[in-house]
Amino acid sequence: MCWFAIGNYYNGRKHEGSDELHEWRNTLNKLKQSKCREMEDEVFRLLRFSYDQLNDLALEKCFLYCALYPEDHWIEREELIGYLIDEGIIEEMSRQAAFDEGHTMLDKLEKVSLLERSCYSTSVKMHDLIRDMAHQILQTNSPVMVGGYDELSDVDTWKENLVRVSLRGCYLKEIPSSHSPRCPNLSTLLLCDNHYLQFIADSFFTQLHGLKVLDLSCTEIKELPDSVSELVSLTALLLKECESLRYVPSLEKLTALKRLDLSGTRALIKMPQGLQCLSNLRYLRMNGCGENEFPSGILLKLSHLQVLILEDDIDDFYFPVTVKGEEVGCLRELENLVCHFIGQSDFVEYLNSRDKTRSLSTYSIFVGALDDYCDEIDVYGGSKTVWLGNLCNNGDGDFQVMFPNDIQELYIYKCSCDVSSLIEHSIKLEVINIKDCNSMESLVSSSWFCPSPTPSPSYNHVFSCLKEFNCFGCSSMKKLFPLVLLPNLVNLESILVFGCEKMEEIIGGTRSDEESSSSSTELKLPKLRFLELINLPELKRICSAKLICDSLQEIEVRNCNSMEFLVPSSWICLVNLESILVFGCEKMEEIIGGTRSDEESSSSSTELKLPKLRFLELINLPELKRICNAKLICDSLRKIEVRNCNSMEILVPSSWICLVNLESITVEGCTKMEEIIGGTRSDEENGSNNTEFKLPKLWCLELKDLPELKCICSAKLICDSLGYIWIINCEKLKRMPICFPLLENGQPSPPPSLTYIYIEPKEWWESVVEWDHPNAKNIIYPFVKFLVE
Repeated sequence: MCWFAIGNYYNGRKHEGSDELHEWRNTLNKLKQSKCREMEDEVFRLLRFSYDQLNDLALEKCFLYCALYPEDHWIEREELIGYLIDEGIIEEMSRQAAFDEGHTMLDKLEKVSLLERSCYSTSVKMHDLIRDMAHQILQTNSPVMVGGYDELSDVDTWKENLVRVSLRGCYLKEIPSSHSPRCPNLSTLLLCDNHYLQFIADSFFTQLHGLKVLDLSCTEIKELPDSVSELVSLTALLLKECESLRYVPSLEKLTALKRLDLSGTRALIKMPQGLQCLSNLRYLRMNGCGENEFPSGILLKLSHLQVLILEDDIDDFYFPVTVKGEEVGCLRELENLVCHFIGQSDFVEYLNSRDKTRSLSTYSIFVGALDDYCDEIDVYGGSKTVWLGNLCNNGDGDFQVMFPNDIQELYIYKCSCDVSSLIEHSIKLEVINIKDCNSMESLVSSSWFCPSPTPSPSYNHVFSCLKEFNCFGCSSMKKLFPLVLLPNLVNLESILVFGCEKMEEIIGGTRSDEESSSSSTELKLPKLRFLELINLPELKRICSAKLICDSLQEIEVRNCNSMEFLVPSSWICLVNLESILVFGCEKMEEIIGGTRSDEESSSSSTELKLPKLRFLELINLPELKRICNAKLICDSLRKIEVRNCNSMEILVPSSWICLVNLESITVEGCTKMEEIIGGTRSDEENGSNNTEFKLPKLWCLELKDLPELKCICSAKLICDSLGYIWIINCEKLKRMPICFPLLENGQPSPPPSLTYIYIEPKEWWESVVEWDHPNAKNIIYPFVKFLVE
């Protein structure tokens, strides 16, 4: 049976529709435990057949390279491809093309199930039995040593014909002078992830002259032995995250070196000598080694660089290493760049000297001083990002005209320079983040906010890729997006505006002197999901147009003291809205479906559906009169929390229907609140005491400090899931409308979920409060707890 499953999988997969991967893997696990040598040999023969069918030398080498990793180890795809490039298994080409080739190779190995993919698709793993087969092949053709040792093996075990040695992730503490293996053919030595390794004797490398790849990343070595300077065949020297490393010898003779990674070497206080001699270098990643500026002249000698990352990230704080813009611009083969220009002039020099016919695959370019913004910087993304910090308007027009138009993320911090032209030309922007730009009045030219602006081709595609917009502490900014650009915001997903003192309007800004762009305009923001507005004292409205934003999920508004309503009735199709939080808005009168003087309808007869609304929190809104003027259908609502809303008289009117999922109601400190659930209003026909109001999932009812509360519910309240009831300082309340189910003897029975009923004051509860059933108070008395006895 097992041979049938394995043979069919590899020789034609005759079991179509079955889960072959799990089937053969389970079979191989059983076979590995078998003591039958004949069966094991047959399994290896079948696996070897699959390997031989690859018919691609580079693909075979890629597969065998995976066997250098420890058993059951998830192998990061990006790391593995880096090794394949270092080894020459992937031929020399552009960095992006090489990684594309590497991913394609791994995909092929996954398709024939020689490798398995992680759930996040970022790593692969080799099954134990397949790994054993790979080791058999390697020992025949290219002998390797792969260990999991606590200490280094005797020199005698390091055979002269070894080609690759992997001792990664072991528990090595030192490599003493007694170890000097004679392995002239050794090309790869992986000692990375030995977190206790502190010392390597100089003698260790003296007879390893053929070494091409040396990885000592994530070790605790303090000094790199001087003998490394003689490894003239070395193509990759990887010292990433060697946090204790203080000394690297001269690299002058390592002219074959193509990749040098010194990132995270925090203790290294002196830049290695001989960097300018590494004329074949393709990849350089390092910090400043105690210097604030990268030495001038070195980059001019490294003309083949494809990747240049100059950064220093210590304890999640970014410390910049500045570089000359003209020198970076001269790197014609550059594909990936992370660097910092000390000021605008250096940036302009880079823009002037770069090859404008080529575009970088990724970049994170920092311009100016970023000081306390550094803790928010992440330089490891794959996007095209520009950071501008503390730049002044110096009238340098080149800064605007030549700015790369493929920017995806733009961060602007404490800048007084005009960036509107920059933004208008960057049509691929996905993220804009602006902070503490106190002289900035708008994102784009002020002319775009003028009445009836003349159509212009310059509007085309501006913000058409924008997904996320964040604005913090821009005290002069009054409006964000002009109405003329609103049709372009088809990809906008998130808006966050915080602490902009003069902000009056968010989307589609109009002014009293405008003849068009009125509230009759209907526009769509089809992907907007999150809207967060905080500390905007002059904000009057979110949008003057009639918005259709059927993807909106969350609205959070805090301390916007000029807003009178949150979402006007003109906002339609809020079918995905899940959460509303409004806090500290002094003039807020209405939340959902608010009417305005320029709207003809939106009366209480209107029916508004919010089918996914789950959370509604309203706190410190002294002028709030109602939540919604329309008849709401929100059958997913789980939680209502209202605190210190001193103009509300009714919480949930009888027009709110289908509250079948409501789990929690909290009302506190609302001095005019008279009724909670099912309240009737003068414009409603029904709501009498004969009506039943069902809340089948309500488990928490919390009513505190409501001096005018007269009624919890004008109807009979059916809620068989109640667990907690708090009624504190509601002394005008005389009737509890909660109806418990009746037993056969006619006596009420509290729901099994009921745990506590917290009451204050005790005298009011015992002498005033009545229940619909005359014996209900006695039945629930064991659950009652008085806060003040």
